[in-house]
Amino acid sequence: MVLQARHTDDPMLEHERECFVASTGLDRAVELPAGVRNLARSELCPYQALRVEGKRIWASQFHPELDQASNLHRYRAYIERYDQSGGEEGFNSQPSPETSLLLPRFLMLVREEEV
Repeated sequence: MVLQARHTDDPMLEHERECFVASTGLDRAVELPAGVRNLARSELCPYQALRVEGKRIWASQFHPELDQASNLHRYRAYIERYDQSGGEEGFNSQPSPETSLLLPRFLMLVREEEV
């Protein structure tokens, strides 16, 4: 799914384009707690990437750990377990190279605070 970065001034998303592709699921937050900044949105979910204001705490509703191949593997496992039809016609995934950079960036940003 295509996500739209709302705050590319945040160090987590500063290298992202305004719109980027990410693997998403169906779960989603419907409101933000106080003190949490919304960093990205999608058509189906207004809160895709979040940050606790003033802290090095980030969260995502999308899956930065999934590339297209691992997402297909996950989809097949769900079909096998829950659907039993074995069909992949519902699988719709695009490469998401931008999101593969987010976990290393997260580690770098968290380690900066420790030094």
